[in-house]
Amino acid sequence: MGARYTTYARLRELLLVLILAGPALAQTSSCEFVGVVTDSSGAAVPGAEIEVRHTATGVTRKGQTNELGQYRIYPLAPGVYDINVRAQGFKSQSRRGVLLELGATLDIPFRLEVGDVTESIEVSAAAPLMQTQEASVGGVVAGSQLDRMPVNGRNYTRLIVLMAGTSDIDRAQGRGAESGTIKLSVNGQRTQDNNYTLDGMDNNLMHMNSPGGSPPMDAIQEFRVATNNSAEYGRSAGANVNIAIKSGTRDLHGTFYEYLRNDKLDANPLV
Repeated sequence: MGARYTTYARLRELLLVLILAGPALAQTSSCEFVGVVTDSSGAAVPGAEIEVRHTATGVTRKGQTNELGQYRIYPLAPGVYDINVRAQGFKSQSRRGVLLELGATLDIPFRLEVGDVTESIEVSAAAPLMQTQEASVGGVVAGSQLDRMPVNGRNYTRLIVLMAGTSDIDRAQGRGAESGTIKLSVNGQRTQDNNYTLDGMDNNLMHMNSPGGSPPMDAIQEFRVATNNSAEYGRSAGANVNIAIKSGTRDLHGTFYEYLRNDKLDANPLV
């Protein structure tokens, strides 16, 4: 009895450690801002304070530029951000409504003007941002698409075919796979060559090396299908399909839906 209890206690402790370690492992779902802060002459501004604020949740993160004027703010959840920069002897500067997609690293430079720190300059119009910090290629299926596009079976894998270079050549998995989940070829790779992650955690059905758990589409904020990935994704030669789960906002919201599927609404047969 004593040995059995000891084994149970150890298993419980191990499970607790794994649960607490979850956020530490979920790194590949994060995003980041990087950049350089300079003055009007192009000289670096060290010690400038950088603050980024997630507009939906109000969560903020802060950092400072180094001696070369460089900054890096991470890890961040995907979403829309406001960025504020302050430095002694310069007018503060802000940039509003910057969209940070899942897994993205955006380079946002700032050029400060001499003046009182209480004076501020707001950048409201800017050219579309291009990710140039790493070489992965792919695209993001955003929450607006997940909300509005009709999907038979309400399974997110059916929307992966919206990305360039994808093909649903294998319509079903079978052998105990989750209903509605499909396997896809990305850029000509085998369907087994893709890697699936959920908030950075492994989400693969190892028996067939295919999609594992499929969260309800209403719970997904967005997902990214990327190839030519850095070593942090590794494991597979094909694409990495990374899902970000919604974390909630400051506003009260919910979802209600009903699906009707029977032969009463089917089209008439051709013959």
